[in-house]
Amino acid sequence: MGVKQTVSNAQTEAKIKSAAKKLFTKKGFKGTTVRAVAEDAGVNVALVNYYFQSKEKLFDVIVAENFKDYIEVVQGLLGSESMSLEERVSNYVGQVIDQMKRSPQLPMFILREMQQNPNLLRQNEGFAENRSSMSLLVDQLLDMNPSRKKEIDKLQLQISISSLIIFPMLSRTMTMTMHGLDAKGFDAFMDKRKQVITDMIVRYIQ
Repeated sequence: MGVKQTVSNAQTEAKIKSAAKKLFTKKGFKGTTVRAVAEDAGVNVALVNYYFQSKEKLFDVIVAENFKDYIEVVQGLLGSESMSLEERVSNYVGQVIDQMKRSPQLPMFILREMQQNPNLLRQNEGFAENRSSMSLLVDQLLDMNPSRKKEIDKLQLQISISSLIIFPMLSRTMTMTMHGLDAKGFDAFMDKRKQVITDMIVRYIQ
C-alpha cells in the first residue's frame, strides 16, 4: 500500500469518526444511523462498514476515544510518587474540568447512553478502563492518610468526586440561565470551582 493510499485511508477514517462523534453525542446510539454518519462524513455506507463493520463497533471506538484523555490524566497521577494529596486532587480536578469545558456535551452523552444502553457501555473497553483507573486513584488518595482509610467509604468518595465535577456540567444550561452567565462566565465559574472541589475533597480525606 502506497503512502498516498495510507494517508487517504487515515483521512477517510478520521472523517467518519468525526461525523460519528458529532451524531452520537447529539442523537445518541439509537437515534444515529450508519447512513446518517456516512452522509455527514461525505462517504458511502459501504466505506463506513468497511472501516468499522457495524454501528456498535463504531460506537465502541467513539466512546473509547472519549475516555482516552481521562484515562491518561489518572494514569499520569498514579505514576507520580512525588505529589502530595492536595496536588493529586488539584491536578485531577483541574484537568478533568478543563477537558469537560472543551467537550461540554460529553457528560450528558454518557449519562443518556448509560440509561438507554447500559450493557453497551459496560462492555466498552474505554469505559471499563476509565472506571478501573478512577478506582485506583481513589485507593491511592486514601493510602495517603491511612488513619482515615478505614473510616471512609471508597464508593461514596468516588461518587462524590465525580458528582462535584460532573453535575455542574450536566446542569450547565440551567446554571447559566438562573445566574445570568454567558459561556465565558460559566467557564470562569468552573475555573473557580477547581479550588473549591479540591479543598472539599482534601479536607474530607484528611
